Amino acid sequence: MEHTVIESKPDHFLDDLRLSSPWPELRSFVETIDLNVADSVVHKHTPYVIILLKVADEWAKTHGGSLPSTREEKKEFKELMRAKMRAMDEDNYKEAVEVSFKVQQNCIQCGVCMGKYYCSKCKFFDDDVSKNQYHCDKCGICRTGGKENFFHCNKCGCCYSRLMKDSHICIEKAMRHNCPVCFEYLFETTKDITVLPCGHTIHLQCVKEMGHHLQYSCPVCSKSYCDMSQVWQRLDHEVWILCNDCGETSEVNFHIVAHKCVKCNSYNTKQTRGGPASCSSGVEEMLPSLLPSFLNQKNVSSLSLSTLPIGSSKPSHHLITLSPVFAALYLCLRLILTRLHMCHLGKPLRGGR
Repeated sequence: MEHTVIESKPDHFLDDLRLSSPWPELRSFVETIDLNVADSVVHKHTPYVIILLKVADEWAKTHGGSLPSTREEKKEFKELMRAKMRAMDEDNYKEAVEVSFKVQQNCIQCGVCMGKYYCSKCKFFDDDVSKNQYHCDKCGICRTGGKENFFHCNKCGCCYSRLMKDSHICIEKAMRHNCPVCFEYLFETTKDITVLPCGHTIHLQCVKEMGHHLQYSCPVCSKSYCDMSQVWQRLDHEVWILCNDCGETSEVNFHIVAHKCVKCNSYNTKQTRGGPASCSSGVEEMLPSLLPSFLNQKNVSSLSLSTLPIGSSKPSHHLITLSPVFAALYLCLRLILTRLHMCHLGKPLRGGR
């Protein structure tokens, strides 16, 4: 024996009830139904088609026989149906609200396609399908780049590249904040996003601008996001100094600001051997090459995100701020080069601010 199984509420069919002009038999049946019936069970199980027609008749009587046409009228019409509900578990009334003036990919009257990509959850249309749009249920928005290339991290609360699945550091709600450089809201941005090794997120373009300003630490936690070991090795060497107060010559570790005499603890010293010029110039030559090496790392991935065209993003101010450590490092390197240049010209060295 064969049995035909029918899905009574499929998710894919195109609603086209056109209840503005119901057939006579349906109209006659609707007139026998009373939405104000005392029995709560009967009220709960009223078909949503009947609910739509009854509310439409009630609306037409107070609006000159016309149905809702504007956005505000459609919103008011749905609120009128919600007012008929007696309990939150009356699913038929909820369904009536959902299907009334439902947004669809194709026009129910002329069949014109409103967009090659359509998300029924976001009510989002787009004709450019080359962006490989997909909807992430956990993010609650549409993104670009292809669903097969991204995964959703439940702790971070956002989608990351699959290359980072086993290597990124989880930070709760990692992208639900503003970019620490330009202050644009990262979760809904359409620009490329980079995840730093510390787990904090930032615009890819903002990272590049930070590199141009010799800023190689995270603006949030101040951790280095590049391999700075070669820079530290350049700075970590010994030099010979002469104390101007006691006249003692000694060998000390190089310091970017000043050198301390081991005998009298004075900082009124000058370097006699050790070649700070080679150290300073080497560091300056090394710094610009740190950013490309960071961007080529596999554990760093840029995300291209798209959201609904509804709403506004926060303005971008492009404010670049240097961390105190690296700002001091950069300024001191410039100071050392200037002092060496003055020595080369035979000018006396004077202390200054």
